[in-house]
Amino acid sequence: MSRTLEANDIILNMKHAAARAAQQPRSTGRIRIGVQEMTRFGMGAQEMRQIAELIHACIVGKKDVKEDVNRFRSEFHEVRYSYDNFGERKAEPLKLMKSA
Repeated sequence: MSRTLEANDIILNMKHAAARAAQQPRSTGRIRIGVQEMTRFGMGAQEMRQIAELIHACIVGKKDVKEDVNRFRSEFHEVRYSYDNFGERKAEPLKLMKSA
């Protein structure tokens, strides 16, 4: 699955499943979407839905989505950090939940 997605310019991290690693050292077992990297480029909840739709179309629908992926990604080119525009935002007090 990760190779199919990579061929369509959707790059995921392959993660080793601890229980499986001892039995099959070359088996990754899981894939991980780098959400932190995507949010750094300004993507939010709506964009995550679009990414999920692209992955679904590629894997389940067996469609070539490379052009769609690159068109989507071209809209996000500015790297942002959590401290950008910090002075423009006001910090809100942390509300702690009281245990029952």
